[in-house]
Amino acid sequence: MSVELRGAGDRLSRTIAELSALVDTPLAFNTADMRPLVSTPHAGPLDGSRLALLLGKPVTDTVRRTLAGGSGIFTGSSPQRIDPFPGLELGRVHLPVRDGRGALLGHIWAIDSEAAVAEGDWLRLQRAAADALGEVVRVPAAVAAARGVALDRFASAHRAFRVISVDLVTEPVIEPDGHAAFPPADRLLEGLHPGLRGVHWAITRDRAGQELLVAGGAPEALAHRSLAPALAEALGSINAEAGAIGRLTAFSSPILYTSYEVFDHLDAVHPIARAVRGTDDAVFADGLSAYELLIELGRIAPISRLEVPPAILTLLDTERGRIIARTAKAFLDSGGNAGRTASELGVHRGTLYYRIARIEEQTGFDLERGDHRVALHLGLTAAQIEGLLERV
Repeated sequence: MSVELRGAGDRLSRTIAELSALVDTPLAFNTADMRPLVSTPHAGPLDGSRLALLLGKPVTDTVRRTLAGGSGIFTGSSPQRIDPFPGLELGRVHLPVRDGRGALLGHIWAIDSEAAVAEGDWLRLQRAAADALGEVVRVPAAVAAARGVALDRFASAHRAFRVISVDLVTEPVIEPDGHAAFPPADRLLEGLHPGLRGVHWAITRDRAGQELLVAGGAPEALAHRSLAPALAEALGSINAEAGAIGRLTAFSSPILYTSYEVFDHLDAVHPIARAVRGTDDAVFADGLSAYELLIELGRIAPISRLEVPPAILTLLDTERGRIIARTAKAFLDSGGNAGRTASELGVHRGTLYYRIARIEEQTGFDLERGDHRVALHLGLTAAQIEGLLERV
């Protein structure tokens, strides 16, 4: 995380704390699009469940739609009281924060179910927030706008590169101690810097503007065996600190040399990685045999999702059928190498050939035909992704 961005976050936290003191009430500050950014710590009966409330949890899409639909929080200019409703268990006061030109800088929220704060005090708080937050909010916004190296320029400076997408299992949330929340990529980058030699890091953006990490260096420095331990350690440290707030996960593209179709690779990795990651925080494309098939097929025809053919669904109804299906999946994953498949499964070649023959009989797929092999491989992969077929 850059010194400039960390300094901006600290300044924002102090500013919200000072504003909170004006009304002696805990406050939360959200960005203009209602993403939580910073809150003040608070004690009392709410402290133990703050993650379940607005001051410690992101606004869910349902709550956001409800608020945006009838309350006018995105268009209003005055403090207003928001009554409790499902998902917003306590009454709150909402103060839109606008600059001198009327542009919405963000939202201040305060729990005030008992209407203990006078209306005039809310107005004074709103004016003070507009004066104090304008420049403070612009600093992290300007830092973010200035970031994002051009991927082609970064890649051309290194022998190889990977792009890593960092996600939160839950939405970004306010940290319990009231510190400013930062983009997940910053948190991960901060933990990775001291742990890896020969790897150069930057932040880039995908086609939708989402921030991504990009690592450049020699192929051996970016190899799975080199990168995975450091990535897992950094993620583990962040997730242990975050506790119940959320969990960071990272999806890594394959090592690329001259290809700039990396975003296509990530698009193919994501749906598979999310389904098979289990308890792993870091998922590497190198370990997902199916995604490369999707990449190639995507160049031929628009494939939006995998489907399990009815014949395979029928096969998976019995334990014997599932054994045959797992055998066929391993056989196709190995490129039809019978010796390697038999060794991997710990079975005799004769047993392997028997099972392959059974899947042809029971599903109608002819493994002598290339299109049938592709269809079978896709169907078994889809079954695995959907949890219908165990991984070998």
